[in-house]
Amino acid sequence: MNSLRSILPDFLHELSNANDEYEACVIFADTICSADPTLAFEVLLRDSEFGLHSIIQKGHSFGGEYDVMYLNHGGILHGEIHYSTLGLNPEQIQLLSIMNAITSLMLSTMKNRNMASNSSRNLGRTSLLMTTIMEMLSDIILQSTPKGIADIGGQFLMGQLMVSTYGVLVKRNDGINDFISSNGISDEKKLHILSQIDPDLEYSTIDEFTCIGMIYGGHSHGALILGPQSNMRPYSDDDMYFVSMLGMVTAVSLERARLHAEEQKLTQLQKEMEIAGIVQNNLFPSFDTQYSHCELSGIHIPSLEIGGDYMDVIPYSDGSLALIMADVSGKGIGSAMIMSMVKSACTLLVKQEKTPEDIIREINALIYEHTASDIFVTCMFIKMNPDRTSFISINAGHEAPLLKKSNGSIIALEKGCMVLGVLKELHHLESEMFTIESGDLLCLYTDGVHDSSLHEKDLLKEQLSQISRSDELSAHELLSKLGIVESDEQSNYVVDDKTLLLLRII
Repeated sequence: MNSLRSILPDFLHELSNANDEYEACVIFADTICSADPTLAFEVLLRDSEFGLHSIIQKGHSFGGEYDVMYLNHGGILHGEIHYSTLGLNPEQIQLLSIMNAITSLMLSTMKNRNMASNSSRNLGRTSLLMTTIMEMLSDIILQSTPKGIADIGGQFLMGQLMVSTYGVLVKRNDGINDFISSNGISDEKKLHILSQIDPDLEYSTIDEFTCIGMIYGGHSHGALILGPQSNMRPYSDDDMYFVSMLGMVTAVSLERARLHAEEQKLTQLQKEMEIAGIVQNNLFPSFDTQYSHCELSGIHIPSLEIGGDYMDVIPYSDGSLALIMADVSGKGIGSAMIMSMVKSACTLLVKQEKTPEDIIREINALIYEHTASDIFVTCMFIKMNPDRTSFISINAGHEAPLLKKSNGSIIALEKGCMVLGVLKELHHLESEMFTIESGDLLCLYTDGVHDSSLHEKDLLKEQLSQISRSDELSAHELLSKLGIVESDEQSNYVVDDKTLLLLRII
């Protein structure tokens, strides 16, 4: 819009010095190309026999699908602008619309100058109108709020048309019309207008009010409501043209303000998501801590900036170790908040020396009481004894962890209970106990590891089976060997969060 403000004075000056319609169209085309060289368009003029003739074509890509703007003012059709729709954006349409409207006005002025005996008076009025339009564009473009845009438009209506009663009515996103600026219209009259007005109007009258649609992009974005002029004379063609021009500029500016506000909200949300992602990453274990008789490594790759997976390693006071893997239904910031709540509860319950069974029951009650009815959590809880010779496991509807024994056999840890948060109480809960020894591997993971990385249900099991006891690899190196690594895939779309925790008994 700043570029539009900068080119308008020179454009109007050159246009006012044009000798004929052809020269005016050349100035129009050159100005458009100077403002935006990417626009592809064609200018066609009508001759005295009303035949259309192409006189200017700009842009190498012009052709294929195109749309039409009419060089039309005061009921006189001077020609057409054909413009390519390939890669077209709203700002380019706005530029074409405004420059087309000004050029149409000048073409009508030229025709009037050649046909009417009182051309000097018409030229003076047209010159004043064009000056007012330029001032209007400059002032409205500076506004960033819908109220500010509408108030500036109202000021020009009162000044140009000598009216004391006006209203700016806009169509909200839900399709309902509403006044955002007005002067001299009572609340009762506003309600009456809102009940009678056609949301897609171009022109109509309601009682003593004249209603002109704010047309932009082929759609009505609201209406300008005018009361009678102070001298009670009817509105002229130039008046209607000015109001239509003001309506278009107001509609464009309101759309730009809306898009700018949405962009700011998205930017703010993006910043909040990034901060939330940093906070969430700090909730995951760093795996820098060394634990006796075992080695740990893990990875978490969210599908969005933040995810709903939870992985933790929490020591008991006696040296036992709690391994936790959970997956909250859904994605995004809501799931991450639930994950944070589950982590806090697990940490507290482990510090209170609760048994695995009690921890699962209390987590279930917490989720049931404090989340929506459609939210649930799958969870895997393992308590490993201090000397790492055995562990107790409970699987609450989670992907079954895989225990690879040193002899090469692989066991799926499936016993437990249903998912957490669906029922107030868990009526059936089982736990399993396993003995372990040096060389055993324990792999916990979420369903995203299957869905978005390994693709096949049994591939993780196959990957584990290929790891030999003689492989002198660290837990982190073994994790990479399974194919779950941080790579360029993180910058692409991931179907679901994927999280994997690997423990090796040493």
